[in-house]
Amino acid sequence: MGRRSVRLGMAAGVLLAGVAAVPAHANTPVACSDTALIQAINNSNAGLNDHILDLTSYCVYTLTDADGTLPVITQPLVIHGHNATIRRDPNATTDFRIFEVGATSLTMDTLTVMNGNAGGANGGGVFLGTSGGSLTTTDVNFQGNSASFGGAIQAGSGTDLSLTGGTISDNHAVFGGGVHAASATVVTLNTVTVTRNLAGGFGGGVDLLTTLPATITNCSISHNTAREAGGGLFYSGTNSVSVTGSTITDNRVTNSADGGGGVFFDPGIGGTGTFTNSTISGNAVTGFTTNDGFSNRGGGLFAASGQLTLDNTKVTANQLIGAFGQGAGIAAAGNDGVATLTLQNGTTLTRNLASGRYSQGGGLYTDSSTNGVTVFVTGSHIDANKVTGTGSATAGIYNNGGTWAVLTNSTVNNNTAPIAPAPGGIYTTVAITNTAGSTFTGNTPTNCLLSPQPVTGCVN
Repeated sequence: MGRRSVRLGMAAGVLLAGVAAVPAHANTPVACSDTALIQAINNSNAGLNDHILDLTSYCVYTLTDADGTLPVITQPLVIHGHNATIRRDPNATTDFRIFEVGATSLTMDTLTVMNGNAGGANGGGVFLGTSGGSLTTTDVNFQGNSASFGGAIQAGSGTDLSLTGGTISDNHAVFGGGVHAASATVVTLNTVTVTRNLAGGFGGGVDLLTTLPATITNCSISHNTAREAGGGLFYSGTNSVSVTGSTITDNRVTNSADGGGGVFFDPGIGGTGTFTNSTISGNAVTGFTTNDGFSNRGGGLFAASGQLTLDNTKVTANQLIGAFGQGAGIAAAGNDGVATLTLQNGTTLTRNLASGRYSQGGGLYTDSSTNGVTVFVTGSHIDANKVTGTGSATAGIYNNGGTWAVLTNSTVNNNTAPIAPAPGGIYTTVAITNTAGSTFTGNTPTNCLLSPQPVTGCVN
């Protein structure tokens, strides 16, 4: 795992096809008080009701120091929120989360879970720490929660997490400002907005670790911040992550130990990731000024291992701000194992900027100095990227030892680097020969002139 620590964490069952706004059953709403809510959950755990709670519409249930965390969910429970809020008292002085789920299921809809504070423990809003536990939500908002792992939600080993709709906002943690999942059975996010969350370490918005398949569909992950890696999304460990129809925008890594302003991808050998019909834009890595071989890489996305495919995905207007930046759009470096990067079907790397001294690769940086990197680019565009600063080189593609298996039917055009050193289009230490149907034009100061190895078809 290189410099990244292996972190154990502590969410959701089968996703309901849709939760009706007005349930068909006729439960009396839970009275608008903390004591009534606590009693209702205790009754459910004891089998004294039908395990379905209807909250009072728009009620704010406030948990005090005397209440602490709600009773641990030990029996399957459905909560219809009716736009209610469950929150930790703003005047509370002790640390406590809102929900904890045992080896059972919690299903919620149209609810806000707010201001839980687990302190040095996990899951400020919801903690899934028992194998067999699950959390399924529809249109639930998690706001202002905090913890060590998973500011809003922590999903641990053997748990299921499924979120549909709703927002995860203004939460913070050391790892996983919004969501942290480690060794979970499955994680599914669908049409969820993840925004303005903060991590002191990895995964400002979402932090996914070890042997879990994760699916992110039609989501917005934006304006999140991590201090060290993965401003929007951090993914590490085996198995797979699939991102479809989603936007990862304006996320930050502020003191990079590993990079990945928008996404940090490091599943290890055999792990896979796919971004389809998605956008990674306006993300940045800032504030790092030394060259240690790890830091200040991947303003939009940093791939350190595994097999990563971008299909019809836009990587645009991402930045590296600081010296020794590598890959303002994408960096693929194989630090933690052999990496494979595939760009296909209209994927674009455009208008990315590495603005510090001695930067390399405004659009794409590939490096096999630690482990192998193999690159396949077909039908894609690496255009109008830029590097600036003394000693900066090559705004389109900078390849330091990677194997470029394919660069076909693509464009590397109109990228801009300083006058010296050249080239502006492609710099490669390994010859790139399979370039049928590709064009290399309009790059400044040259297309490929002074590259150590040739690029077939690239002339000046």
